[in-house]
Amino acid sequence: MARITTYAEHLFALETLMQALRDILRLPLEPEVFLDHLIEEVFFFDRSLNLLQRQIERHTELADYKSLLHSAGRARIHFARLIEDILKKGSALNLKGTSAEKRLRVLQEAQEREVERLKSLISSQEGERDVVSPEEISKLLSPGEED
Repeated sequence: MARITTYAEHLFALETLMQALRDILRLPLEPEVFLDHLIEEVFFFDRSLNLLQRQIERHTELADYKSLLHSAGRARIHFARLIEDILKKGSALNLKGTSAEKRLRVLQEAQEREVERLKSLISSQEGERDVVSPEEISKLLSPGEED
């Protein structure tokens, strides 16, 4: 029997992988061994989040549409934190001054802009039974405490 994987499961899987990479970054890694893979993972997350979010946004009829938008925003926040962790470890990973560092900074800024866009999209949803105030949206999508 075929199993349908939901958007929420995809987002959860991405967040779990991101957290695993954040945990791995706490180890004293050799850049020659891990840097290329780490950068590939970052771009995988970027492509995957963009794809999932586009699909979610096209399906406004979903019963859990607003919840999925919240989840997409939360995943983007996790992604921005992962990028921040990589950039903080930049000198240990031989990232300082490289094109990879610049690309990571651009991606980090893009995540922040996307979170703000999602907040606006969520607040613009009208006619729903569950009304969430802009303050609640900000609280739900804010980075909060470190994991």
